[in-house]
Order: sequence, then structure tokens, then C-alpha cells
Amino acid sequence: MKDFECVDRNDFSNNLANKIINYPSNFYQFIGKNGSGKKYVIENLEILLKKKCDIYRIVSDTVVRKNQSIPTHTFNVAFSLSNFIGISLSAIKNDSLKINYIISNLKALTLKKILLITALDYDLLPTESRDFIAILVSNKAYIEKKVKKSITVIITSNSDYFIGRYNAINIQFRDYERKDIYNFLINECGYLPSHISNEKLNQICNLCGSNFNLVKSYSSFILDSNAPSNSIEALVDTKLNYYIQSGRKYNLSKDELKSILYVSSLSVNLLTPEMISYVTKITEENTEKGFECAVYENFLEKESPLKLQINNFLFISQEEKEYLCRQAYPIYLKKVVDYYVYLSEIAEDEYFERSQYLLQYYGELNKNVFALLGLAISKSFLLNDCLVREKVITFYNANMYDEDQKILFFNIIEAYEEHQKGNYRQSNEILHNIDYTIINIVLVAELKRLEFKNGYLGHISSQMRLNGLSKELQAHLEQKMVICTDFLSKNKDEKIISLKIIFDLAPFILDSQNDRETFRKLYDDSLILVQYINNHFVKKSFAEYVINVFNRKAFLFAPPSIASVYYEQATAYFKENYIWDEYAITLASKAGNEIALHRYDSAVNNCEKAISILNRNSIEIAQSEKIYNNLYIANFLYYEEKHTIEDNQIKAAETVYELEKLLTEASCGMNHVIMTNMASLDLYANNENDYRRVKHKLETSLKCKDVSNITLLYNL
Repeated sequence: MKDFECVDRNDFSNNLANKIINYPSNFYQFIGKNGSGKKYVIENLEILLKKKCDIYRIVSDTVVRKNQSIPTHTFNVAFSLSNFIGISLSAIKNDSLKINYIISNLKALTLKKILLITALDYDLLPTESRDFIAILVSNKAYIEKKVKKSITVIITSNSDYFIGRYNAINIQFRDYERKDIYNFLINECGYLPSHISNEKLNQICNLCGSNFNLVKSYSSFILDSNAPSNSIEALVDTKLNYYIQSGRKYNLSKDELKSILYVSSLSVNLLTPEMISYVTKITEENTEKGFECAVYENFLEKESPLKLQINNFLFISQEEKEYLCRQAYPIYLKKVVDYYVYLSEIAEDEYFERSQYLLQYYGELNKNVFALLGLAISKSFLLNDCLVREKVITFYNANMYDEDQKILFFNIIEAYEEHQKGNYRQSNEILHNIDYTIINIVLVAELKRLEFKNGYLGHISSQMRLNGLSKELQAHLEQKMVICTDFLSKNKDEKIISLKIIFDLAPFILDSQNDRETFRKLYDDSLILVQYINNHFVKKSFAEYVINVFNRKAFLFAPPSIASVYYEQATAYFKENYIWDEYAITLASKAGNEIALHRYDSAVNNCEKAISILNRNSIEIAQSEKIYNNLYIANFLYYEEKHTIEDNQIKAAETVYELEKLLTEASCGMNHVIMTNMASLDLYANNENDYRRVKHKLETSLKCKDVSNITLLYNL
């Protein structure tokens, strides 16, 4: 796709607005340096298009809708993308579940024929949001057809992150020139021409380049000062003095203010008053006041206008941050431990960020740092985050010192790549050649989880091997997995990894081993983990998703009357979050529970509702036959209550005919349940020959000599 150039930001805004109205189905990437007007153009477009488009902005991990009745940039939450990590756990390898999630949410929200979806600073977005963008733009035609809208997507970035993919139209923002900076100082900053000498303008151009953010921040220091300002460092020192003076109105001491700002400069990504209060031991109230002063003096800015779970801040200038960091490093180096501890407590799965603090602490890429990088790689594959993966690889290459470790690192990456492609055997061949004795125990558990998942999904491992891996993973869960104990209490284990292991083990324990006691223990363990995550973590959606998938199996660990409560919780969660595939499956499982409670009409209604949801949203799920099995059994039992034995026998034979159409060629647990129901109904209908035929077929599939005590089965 041909690149275009943006020179005059106002003219470009008007031209692009007209193009979006006339050709409203494109993907634009605004590329340019910080402060080059990308955000300015997007805000212009939002104003110009507010009558023609529904306008959305991706902020953090949320899609928000522009509140058009207020002139300031206020937003309302539209839908969350945090569910993507839960949806990514599905055994389905394509993106159909996420596509359906996007379609369902956009259908529920849109009014106008054109949707404008924008995102600032693509490289700074959370993984879930980048995953959303990639899936949206790569499936845009299909999604547009389903929501019956045209969708324009615009992102801003410093580099081309798509390199020809998804038909991205690149808009290169030309650097501002000297005359542009001069006009900006007059028109936007309010200076008189007589106030701007050639010497002062040269100083601004030399120090700020074409970054209007820096021009706005530094202009007053340069234009209102008689002393020449020839370096960023000199200007930062001047700003520091003003910052300290600002703190006096809050009764903050010079030491408190400097500590807040210097320690903040050591942050990698997350930067909140709560974190800096924890690290500096300054009260949270005073830390918040220090942040207010830093914002007022243009050191920091809030990351988003949304009141999300955290108020994250950013340094306006990377150059200023680096200068402050160089000064802070010798004095506050030990504070990186507190950063690591705090981040591990509230955002455990930010593995890459945690690894950077740990590297600063150890001064080398030891096996603990290596483990966190391995976990970061695993997460990047889970959410298809190529950008983070490249950052992790670049970071590793810059800090590695051991060639054997390097081979191991790239072998691990290759194992995940093969798994992602569905080449489960090749993935396991790589894992089998790894020396686990040199790896941190947490990464060992994660790689064993990958081997187990390869074997289970690909049907490439023997039952004995799967049993062995299952026991090994359960042992890891029992002993609790800790990255390092050098400065953390021993009970600070990796909760997310444990939950992932439980999620992957549960189907095998239940469906292959029929071990309800172990399944119940896994469920109880997951409740403890989820409670901890809900009480401590910033992001809770992963845990909520997992626990509600477990709740779908409530009949296994609770009597039917109690199980109803779990089903209500699960159906409410999946419905509220528009996760329609899981909602439909949960309705079908709920129907099985209602059969046990003799609520046959309700069971039929829930199965029909599940089928309707799937059809309406064009969703295909694995083993949808399970829903029809419960529907046919509930229909028969409901019919049986109201008719004679002769009519019921005819109905039983008709039900067997419908059930037989659900059987698949491959032998599986679902087929065994369906055939058991067929045999039971054949007996009911006095069709002895059919009963023996189905019974023999079932025994052959199960590889057993005799199946006895046949009864109707549901709750698949």
C-alpha cells in the first residue's frame, strides 16, 4: 500500500475526514515522531466526523466511546478487551471466539453506519488491545458484514509495525519546520512576535527538534529567561527548581519531592502514585500531591482520561526521564527491589517488566530473569503479541552472555511457534531435548504444561505419558512455584501459572480419567487462587473467565440444587461480557442440571436458547452435538410426563433416530454418552435388536466386554 505524507495538519484533517465519509472502510497508520501532530489530527477528525460516525477510542485495555455532548475529551466505557486473555485459553486455535466477541460487542453499541476506532501510541497499548486491533483489521470485511457497518481504524505510532500487512495505509507525518514552530508559539502558546528573537527561536529548535510537546513545555523557560538554554539538562534543572517551589503549597519537603520524581524515573512502564508511595515509603496522600506538582511543571502526564482501575502516568519527555534516571540510579538503585515486589503483587503477569527490574537487581541475566523472559514469551504467543515478543528478544540479545543459554532461549521460542501452528509433535520434540535441570522451577512447570497440552490436543502422547505429566504438574501446584526467594516471602508464588495449569489439566482429569475427586480439588484450588487475584491484582478478568468455565461443570462437585447457583453465576458472566460460545455451552450444561431437577421444560428452553445464540451469531463450537443430546433427552422426558406408555415408546424410538444422527466417526466420550442414551431408549421402546446393536457398538468403542446398568445421561 502506498504511503502518504501529512504536511499541513489542518488541511490533512479536512481531506481525510471527507475520505472517511466517502470511503469508510480503511485502516490508517499515522507514523511520526513524538509531538508531530498525530494526536492533534485524530482529535480534529473526531470533531469533524461526530455527526457522521460513531466514534470510539482504545484506551488502555478498553474500547471507549467519545461523549459527544461535552467538548472536552471525556469518554464512556463501551466494552473491555481484558477478556481476550481468558478467551485465548480456548483449545480452538483460530481467532473465531475473539471475532465473535468483537462482533457481538459492536452490534450492541453502534447506531450510525460508520464506526471510527482510533488508538494512540500503538506500541504502548496493552497486549490485549494490540490483539484486538490485529484481529479487527485482519477480519474487517467479515466483521463489517456481520455488524452491517463500515469501520475505519486509525492508530498512531513512531514506526511501521505492520509492514504491508492488513492493507494498512501509512501516513508519514513530516517533521515540523522552523516556521511551524514559530507559528505554534504565536497561535497556540500565545506569545507576541516581538517576544520571539531569532536567538531564542534557534534555542527552541535545537533543544526541542520538531516535538511540539517539548516546545510547549520548554518555551516559557527559554523565552522568559535572559540566560541561554543550550541543553536539556540545564532546562530540567531549572524545571526541578520550579517543581520544588510548587510543592511548598502542599507542605512537601524538598527531599520528598526529589525522591518522588527521581524514583519515578526508574520505572519501566507502570507508574502510579500507589507504586511510588510503596517504593519511597512516602504517604500515598503526599505522593499524589507530588504527582500533581510534576504534572503542573510538565514532567508527567496522565496516561488516559478514563478512570480505570489504576491512574497510570507517563513522562512527557523520554530525554528528561533518562537524565533524571542517570542522577537517580546511584542513589536509589536498591529501590528496584521494591518495584519488583510491588509489581509482582498487583500485576504478576507483567513478566517482561518484572524481568527488567530483576536484571537491574542481579546485574546479570541469571536463571530467575531468564524464567521471567520465558514466561513473557509464553504470554506473547497466547495473545499473538509479536511486538512484545520482538522486544523480549531484543532485550535478551542485549543482555545475554551465555551461548548455551541463548540456544535454550530460542529453542523455547521455537517450541511455542510450533504449538501455535498446530505442529504439536514438533513442539514436543523440541521440549524433549531441553535440559530442565538448569531452568528455574516456574519455567519448568510452564514448559511441562506446554508439553502436556501438545500431547492432549494433538493426541500424540501415550496415556501413560499424559498421566505422568498430569501428576508432575499437580506436584508443581502442591509445592507452589516461586521465581526467587531472595527478597520475597516464600508464599509469594506465581498464581497465574498455577491457574493456567489447572485450566489445562481439568479437561483431561475429567473427560479422560473421569477422576471427579481430583477435579473437585483442582476446582477448590482455583477458588483460592481466584480469591487472591481478586483481592490483589489490578486485572482480574483472566481469573473470572477461568472460574466461570469451571462453574459450567458445577454438577460434578455440587448437588443439583446447589449447582444451580454456579450456573446462574456463569451464565450471567458470559452473557454480560458477550462471550456467546461459552454462554451457549453453559446454557446446555445448565439444562443437564435442570433435567436432574426434573425441570424438563426449562431444560428444553435453555438448549433452544443456546442453539439460537450460536445460529444468530454464526458461531461454530466443538462438539455442538452435546447441546442437542441434552435437548432431545429433555424433550423426551417432558413428553413422557404427559402421555401414555404407547405414545412414549413411539417418542423414544423417534428420539433414538435423532440421537444417532449426532454420532461422529471418531470414538470419543460424547459418542459414548449418546450411544448409552440410545440403548436406554431402545430398551424403553422394546426394540431389543436395536438395543443389542447399539450396546455392541458401545462396547467395541469402549473396548470392554459388557456394559450394564444403562441409564439416560446428560450434563456432557
